[in-house]
Amino acid sequence: MGKEKLRRIIKKNRGIRRIAVGCLTAAALFALIFAFYNRHAEVENTQTEEKTVLIVTFASGDDGWNRSVSLVCAAFMEKYPEIEVRLQPSTRTQSGFYDDYLKRQTAVGELGDVVEVKDIRMAYEEGMFCPLPDELTDLLQDTWMAPDGCVYTLPGVRLEQGMIYNKDVFDALGLTPPSTWEEFEVLCETLKERQYTPLVVGGGDSWHLMFWCRYFFNSCVTSSNPSWQKDCTLGKVSWTEEEPAEMLDRFAGLFEKGYVSRGYAMTGDAETCEYIANGNAVMLYSLCNQIPKIQSLNPEIRLGWFFMPDDEGRKYSFTDNQSGWGISAECGNDEKKYDAAVNFLKFFYSEEIYGEICSLMNALPVTKQEIPVENEQLKAISEEVGSGVLKPEMQIGDEDTPEGFRNFLCAGLKKVLDGEKTKEEMLKEYQQEWERAVADAG
Repeated sequence: MGKEKLRRIIKKNRGIRRIAVGCLTAAALFALIFAFYNRHAEVENTQTEEKTVLIVTFASGDDGWNRSVSLVCAAFMEKYPEIEVRLQPSTRTQSGFYDDYLKRQTAVGELGDVVEVKDIRMAYEEGMFCPLPDELTDLLQDTWMAPDGCVYTLPGVRLEQGMIYNKDVFDALGLTPPSTWEEFEVLCETLKERQYTPLVVGGGDSWHLMFWCRYFFNSCVTSSNPSWQKDCTLGKVSWTEEEPAEMLDRFAGLFEKGYVSRGYAMTGDAETCEYIANGNAVMLYSLCNQIPKIQSLNPEIRLGWFFMPDDEGRKYSFTDNQSGWGISAECGNDEKKYDAAVNFLKFFYSEEIYGEICSLMNALPVTKQEIPVENEQLKAISEEVGSGVLKPEMQIGDEDTPEGFRNFLCAGLKKVLDGEKTKEEMLKEYQQEWERAVADAG
């Protein structure tokens, strides 16, 4: 594809982005992008009868990601007119977890050909994907190798997790980012005393609670025992012991002390940005791609960022590295579809396209080929990660976590917050679920 043609397609998508900043809700924005994409597909379809149809399944909850996927599809069909790409955005499940949507689609035989996945190990254990060729895996800095020695998924982008805060409020009150957990608690109390809501939490989406789970699990549990998960599987430690109890106490304490905005149980992840932009909360613990969303809602706001510290002052950085792309096992059995899927992913990681995706997502690249990072705040975040911030090698949801436990952990936190379970009852259930999952895995 010529660079001028690619720039034209990118310009169309940027035009959609400008409209979104001005007047569209997230739902209306996605409808507009989807309509733009579908019109393009329909026009192409009238020109050629014989086409390879490629279905792209993806999680549709993030505006930047919706735009990115639409950009790739439109540009890809310009370059490969013999291929028609159809979008399959996720629909909400009862549990609120995207992984459950993929399981449902697999069960009814409606999983797409190129598929985004949030839990790469779950996808492997469910047999959703086929092995990926070297021509794809060689494009990236790092990939997860499955126990059978094959690579089944490719990471999409690198998103760092930390605390986004309203710098205007901090400056007005003479506040600075905390250097310990105790200082963070004092910070929250100070904001509350000055009539500010310290935090917003997107409890309406259960997976949003994973941001806090990662932090508390590492700062309270694995900081003193990095092998805790393996030890739990071996029966050496338990969820009913002091460290996990402290994790649950601290998490619940944020809500019990009135530090979290009211209505958190009905607040979706996408709505958390509105709370910060509108001044209804001061801090949001989330991913770096939320920063431009907040700024688009309130161009005048000044935002800061810090990594959450523990009792000893160690700062933690967590990378959202469980998400990725895979090619479905069924697609792998169809030579034409498989070739189209490989070409789609190669196109996704091509310099011009991938650079635009990282820009739209406010994300860091994962490709071996260097992609310039233009956002100064994102550069600073990346540099801080490389200068003393801890990046735990093991975290909840990795290969030492029994299948399904990560989602069970988040769902359990909601039960405690909603008063359905006491902390003690939930800790016992965590231990029982861990043992059950380990036994089922054989």
